[in-house]
Amino acid sequence: MKQLSFVFLFFCQQVFAQAPAYSVTVTNQAPKGYYMFAPIRFTQANSDQYLVDGDGDMVFYRSFPTYRTFDFKKHKNGKVSYFDSFHNYFIVMDSLFKNIDTVSTVGYYTDVHDLIILPNGHYLLMGIETTVTDLSAYHMFKHTHAAGSTTAKWQAAVIQELDSNNIVHFNWHANTHFQFDSADPFWLNDSDIVDWTHSNALEPDTDGNILMSSRHFNEITKINRTTGAVMWRFGGKYNQFALLGDTTPFYGQHDVRRLKNGHITLFDNGNHFNAHPARALEYELDEEAMTAKLVWSYVYDSLMFSNAMGNVQRLPNKQTLVNYGATNTNSVCFNVVDSLGQEVFNLSFPNSGLYSYRSFYYPSMPWDIQQPTVTCFDSLGVLYLKAQSGLSNYKWNTGSSSQIIPVISTGSYVVNVPYGQNAYVLSEPVIVNNITQFCNLTGLSNLEKDQQINLYPNPASNQLNVSFANANKLTKPKVFDISGKELSVPIIINADKAQVQLDVSALSKGMYFISINAQMAKFLKE
Repeated sequence: MKQLSFVFLFFCQQVFAQAPAYSVTVTNQAPKGYYMFAPIRFTQANSDQYLVDGDGDMVFYRSFPTYRTFDFKKHKNGKVSYFDSFHNYFIVMDSLFKNIDTVSTVGYYTDVHDLIILPNGHYLLMGIETTVTDLSAYHMFKHTHAAGSTTAKWQAAVIQELDSNNIVHFNWHANTHFQFDSADPFWLNDSDIVDWTHSNALEPDTDGNILMSSRHFNEITKINRTTGAVMWRFGGKYNQFALLGDTTPFYGQHDVRRLKNGHITLFDNGNHFNAHPARALEYELDEEAMTAKLVWSYVYDSLMFSNAMGNVQRLPNKQTLVNYGATNTNSVCFNVVDSLGQEVFNLSFPNSGLYSYRSFYYPSMPWDIQQPTVTCFDSLGVLYLKAQSGLSNYKWNTGSSSQIIPVISTGSYVVNVPYGQNAYVLSEPVIVNNITQFCNLTGLSNLEKDQQINLYPNPASNQLNVSFANANKLTKPKVFDISGKELSVPIIINADKAQVQLDVSALSKGMYFISINAQMAKFLKE
């Protein structure tokens, strides 16, 4: 199996000061498409959103300098959403990443974990209901059988279905359907503020009912959409299923999903008193015989469990994306494996402490954002890259902010342009392996030839005359040094606009570049 490894280090200070470096390993079996994820650090309040293509190249990047976002994903109707932790609501965007709606639960604190847009356009999401309750009868806390507080703030899940007018069509309360001791004492670390259910996923089932994952119960629950009754409980203390093909229970699980074949998948974090490896699991459920047969599983690292977060996504080609959340070891964020467990794609953060709540794969671009194009030309033996015209400003990964840059070394060249607040769209990378093989490069939109700019004398001492082949299009030229920095140079444009004169007397000796009418040429100052 052919394997290629790429490491992306974003070093343009003005653009990627907030963007952590990531590394990607891609094989020729990896799916073509796009990945969406939003990495965070537990030790920092800021966050980022990434859109990466199937080769591991970044396509879209957005920074949130002062707060975190979660669950950055595309819905079946093409809309995109994420959770805004500062405002405590979900933001829904159109295919241009423009905000079109905000969604929050009615009457309750909105839960960060999940938002589903239903086929009828309604929203399915969770809230958190807090009641002050005497829990002193329950000796389940702090891993020491400590009693609960007499004035505990008891936090329980609420499920709501809302329409576009914020009218509630379904309203379900966990604290009226479960015994308090459904919670696993492993998770009850605070006897005053009790995170009881910590529900983290909703899944509309094929029969119209709802599946819910509750981390602190170690349980998947099926809820009747009409009556609100609990139909069955899988996992945890009150498990109703006989487990076949595996004797290891799942702990702290995330992201239950129903597959087209009727099976369910989930991410087993494995975190417990006696932790076991984090696993991606697929079960065949018989809801009449009440059996759960493990038909597929995957372990990335036998020593790695996950403290929080994570998801599993079955791809159209029977490959599976596994996002690992906050692991106890290893820098992996997510990977893609085939049905035999062979890895075909891996994205990792080389610096520890960076995690993604969920990561998602999509076969095609679900929006209308266009990446900036890059063309190539050579002039007097120098190779140049030119970003597409008409954009407000440009940022190259070299640090240059000009539309056209000289290529002075081999490597990967990427230009990005602003797209809304703190957001950027990036070009496909242009790979330069040999600067003497002009424009024979990958990642280019097309090839340009530049023989239109005439400079004399060249080298120049005090005055540089510039003429352009098509005088009708002559515009004021720009001058750059070899690093791509634009310089202030006195310029006189002749009345007939056929020629301009540059006063270069103040320039230091060396090589410079002049850009005119989106073309580039080189001159020497002696």
